[in-house]
Amino acid sequence: MYAAFTGQPLEQVQQYTERDRFLSASEAMEFGFIDGILETEY
Repeated sequence: MYAAFTGQPLEQVQQYTERDRFLSASEAMEFGFIDGILETEY
């Protein structure tokens, strides 16, 4: 499912999800896990 959603090869998605992995917002966006980053000012 992640491979189809992200457009990444299945092998690469398996590598990324094999173990606990923490991505920054920009890394997650670059990989295709998220569509965008919301920025708010408090």
